Amino acid sequence: MAYFYFPTSEEEFENITAFSPLDTFFWLDKPFGDISAEEYLQFAKKDLKIGDKASLINALSNAKRCLHYQVDHLLYRYNLNKFAERFRFPEKLGLLSELQIIQKTLLSIYNKERNKVEHEYVVPEKETVESAIDLCELLLLATERFIKNTPLRIRVKFKDDPRDLIILLKPGTNIIKLFEVFGTKLEKEKNGSFYRENIFDLNTGKLKSNIKVKRLKDEDIKITKENKCKWIKILKIFSVTAKMSLNSANVSGLLIYHFIPQQKIRNYIDNIFLED
Repeated sequence: MAYFYFPTSEEEFENITAFSPLDTFFWLDKPFGDISAEEYLQFAKKDLKIGDKASLINALSNAKRCLHYQVDHLLYRYNLNKFAERFRFPEKLGLLSELQIIQKTLLSIYNKERNKVEHEYVVPEKETVESAIDLCELLLLATERFIKNTPLRIRVKFKDDPRDLIILLKPGTNIIKLFEVFGTKLEKEKNGSFYRENIFDLNTGKLKSNIKVKRLKDEDIKITKENKCKWIKILKIFSVTAKMSLNSANVSGLLIYHFIPQQKIRNYIDNIFLED
């Protein structure tokens, strides 16, 4: 099932009536090469077990690679890798913290261990390596859902815009794409007006006959420093969606309303939204 979320209390969503993931997305486990963050972590653990000077140096290096890879993977997932490519590592962490992907407690742990981890020409103590590995495990555990559960497309109803809109992320780019849906009916719910109707025929996997989708190329949002106040709010919709759970009874404004399109529909959706 999919859900429609009405952010009735969050200040950062003051202009959004409701939003819902349009579909799930198959993520890339290794977007930058042949090794994943998890594999770097395993290498670090193996080196730590050996315990000599060379192995401790290698273990710390692999732990740092794990940290950097996972952070860059998250930035890639949220269309931010190009924007942040010249950022220092703490700045990248700060950007992900703004999106509520990395929590402040994890940032505090990193800052506490940072001086120990970043001495390049000193053989690290075993305790330092163990702390770096623990930090890797915390980061991977805390951010896995943002890699796997962030939708590719989200349907949004803004308060100051009557249109039925779909927002698309294409990982690895610095453009947020917008589409307008025609043929749906605006409905009222106690928390606001929204578009409930599923736009796809779940039997055929195609758009319903009364539905049209138009690319709004002139309204694409480029991720730049100058318009950060605009795109940061859009990306927060995606990060909040990734961490929400259908099993949570405490999520405000949660409305289950239709099936998430599965594989037989996904290829058709991609043809509509990813052609350019």
